[in-house]
Amino acid sequence: PISPLPEQRAIVAKIEELFSDLDKGIADLKKAQEQLVIFRQAVLKKAFEGELTKEWREQQTDLPTAEELLEQIKEERQKHYEQQLENWKQELKAWEENGKEAKKPTKPKKLIPYPTINQLGELPILNLGELVFQISRKLMPQEAPNLPFIGMDCLNKNALKPHFTYTFKEFKSAGNWFNENHVLYGRLRPYLNKVYQAEYEGVASGEFIILETIDSIYSNYLKLIIHQQDFVRWSNNQSSGDKPRVKFDQIALYQIKVPSKIEQLQIVQEIESRLSVCDNVELSISESL
Repeated sequence: PISPLPEQRAIVAKIEELFSDLDKGIADLKKAQEQLVIFRQAVLKKAFEGELTKEWREQQTDLPTAEELLEQIKEERQKHYEQQLENWKQELKAWEENGKEAKKPTKPKKLIPYPTINQLGELPILNLGELVFQISRKLMPQEAPNLPFIGMDCLNKNALKPHFTYTFKEFKSAGNWFNENHVLYGRLRPYLNKVYQAEYEGVASGEFIILETIDSIYSNYLKLIIHQQDFVRWSNNQSSGDKPRVKFDQIALYQIKVPSKIEQLQIVQEIESRLSVCDNVELSISESL
């Protein structure tokens, strides 16, 4: 049917008005998505500056001093290293008894004496390397064919969790073994911010550094520390090459303000309650788009 020209003009005007409204709505929703990213990082920044737990801290009467925390961390680091050595000796003995068929267990690296950092305020400031150990256990697919495998493509930028996994038997080369509560850090292109706190045993691409915390640090606290934009910028500045990568020895020098475990737990709860709201808003925006 052909409408009269005045009605055609009215139809076109109405369509263009509605299209304009749609375009504006899409632009507003995308802007909200960008603001959510900024808000997430603002939450992390405030949390690790102590702002989110300031009132809570003022109400506590039995928190350890900076000196007590520092001494505890040093003792646990030494204890953790000695346990790693003992585990290695047992694995080496089993490897020899089995005819040395599999890959020889790797001896833990010696403890690195990181430079002493001055204590500021109520909390000690330490290098990341004093709080974590790198796990360097390699596995071949035939040794654990059914374990889940996490490649760099399994994690989206800033996602904190893989959106899919492979099965290790789908690959031919070695991977980095990890266990529950280990933190996987994507060393390739640090600006992509690929971090995951493992919820199960598995194997990861060689582009992931596997981190294990000492007892004084919760792994979910470490995950959020290296997820924050300050660490991303710092790590990115250490990377080099056409496909920029960082090494454990480089990220080990990142300085962290270390609260007690009870405060770490409080900080994580404050962060997760706010990020949970972000997740719900983001889902709503995605559905609206």
